[in-house]
Amino acid sequence: MWLAAAIAGFATYHGFRSLREAYGLPLLVSVATIAFWYLGDVLYNDQDGRYESLFKNGINGDAWFEVAIFLNSLVFAAPRIHRWANRTLLSRSSRVFDLVDGGADHPGLQRMLPTFLALCSTIWLTIIVIALIRLGGDAVHFVFPVFGQKMSPFGRSRVGSGISALLSLGHYLQVLAATGFGLVWALSTNRSQRTMALVGMATTWPYFIFDRTRHGTLMVCLPTVLAYVFVRMRGPHWRKVFVLCVALLITDSWFRIVMEARTAQMSVLDYAFSSQPAETDDRKRPSGGRHEGLNMFEELCWVNKYIRDGSYQVNWGERYFAELVNPVPRALWPGKPLIGMDYAIARGMAQTGKRYSAADGGVNASISTGIVGQGVVNFGRVLGPIAAALIMAGWIAFLARLDLQGELAGRLPLYALGIVSIFNMGRDITLLLLYPLLFGYLFLRLFYDRRQAT
Repeated sequence: MWLAAAIAGFATYHGFRSLREAYGLPLLVSVATIAFWYLGDVLYNDQDGRYESLFKNGINGDAWFEVAIFLNSLVFAAPRIHRWANRTLLSRSSRVFDLVDGGADHPGLQRMLPTFLALCSTIWLTIIVIALIRLGGDAVHFVFPVFGQKMSPFGRSRVGSGISALLSLGHYLQVLAATGFGLVWALSTNRSQRTMALVGMATTWPYFIFDRTRHGTLMVCLPTVLAYVFVRMRGPHWRKVFVLCVALLITDSWFRIVMEARTAQMSVLDYAFSSQPAETDDRKRPSGGRHEGLNMFEELCWVNKYIRDGSYQVNWGERYFAELVNPVPRALWPGKPLIGMDYAIARGMAQTGKRYSAADGGVNASISTGIVGQGVVNFGRVLGPIAAALIMAGWIAFLARLDLQGELAGRLPLYALGIVSIFNMGRDITLLLLYPLLFGYLFLRLFYDRRQAT
C-alpha cells in the first residue's frame, strides 16, 4: 500500500508540473481516480481489517503490487505517448489552463459554444421524436421520470439483438446532449444561449438525476459543476472550495437516497417521500449507511484469489477484444463475444433453472473488476497492469489533443466530458462509457470540421 501511495504522490507532483503541457490535468485526474477506487476503498471499507482476514497468503500484497505497477507504468507512458501522438501540436499550451486563468470571456470559447449548442439541440429534438414514436403518451415519463417507473425509448436487454446497436447509440447521444446543455449554460456569456441551454437541462437532466444509478448522474452533472467553478466563477480560491464542498455534500446525500431506493426497489422520489426509509430492514440497507460499489481493491483481491486457485483463467486479451468489437451490431455478428460474463459467473452470478435468461447473458448481474483488475484478467499480474496503464495513457493523450485543439468547435466541452469519464473508467475501461464523447467527436469531424475546410 505504501509503495502505491508513494508512486501516486510522485505522479501527482509530475502532473502539477505538466499542467501547461495539456496531459498534466488528465494525468492528475487518473491518479486521483486510482487513489479513490483503491486507496479509498481500504480507508473507507476496511477499517476493521476485514480484507486481511478474507484474503490470505499474500493476496493483499499481490493486489498492491499490481496497483503500483499500474501507477508507475502510467506516469512513465503518459508523457511519451502524448508527445508522440500530438507531436504536431506541442508548440501550443493548454487551452484549459488558459481558460481557468482568464475565465469564460475568452472569445475563442464563446465562438464555439453556439455550434455545440446547435449540435446538442438537434440530437435532443431527434430523441424526443423517437420517444414519441416508440413510447407514445408515456414519453412524458421519459422526459420527467419523477414518480413511478422510468421509461426510455432505448431500452434493451443485456445481450442485444436486432436494432439494439441503434438503441444503444441513441442513449449515448442522449448523454452527450444532456452534458452539452449543462456545459453551455455554465460557460456561455450570451443570455439567449444560456436560456436555451437551461431549457435543455430541464428536459434532459431529470432522466439521469432520478435514475437509480450513480455513474449517469456524475457523467451529466459533474462537467457542469467543474466548468462553472473553475472557468466561469471568479473570485478567491476559498469560495470555489466552498462551492465544491457544498456540491459534494449534496451529491453524497442524494446518492444515499438513490442507493436505498434501489434496495427498496422503488423510484427515488417515491422512496424519499414515503415512510419506507424508517421502516426498511436495516439488514437490507447499505452497511452502516455507507455507499456500496466503492470496492475496487477488494475486487482486485478476488481476481487474484480466483486466478491463484484456478477457478478463473487469464483470458489473454479476450475481454479487451470484446470491448473493442462492442460497436459491431449483434445482428451482423450473432456470436460477438460478451463482456465480462465469464468473471461474473466465477463470482457466483450465474443464472440457474427458471431464472436463466439468454437475453441477460446467463448472469444476474455483471461485476466490475476495476481498471487494474481488468488488466490482470486480460494479461496477468505483471503485463495486465501495464496494458491497462498504456490504454489509459492513450486516453490521456486523446484528451490532451482536444485541449490543444481548444479553438475548434466543441473540443473543450468534449474534453470536459472526457475528464469526468476517467473517474468512471476506474471501475472498468469500457467503450460503453466513452461512446458519448467519441460519437460527439465523430459528428464534429464529419460535419462541422469538413464544412469549415470547404
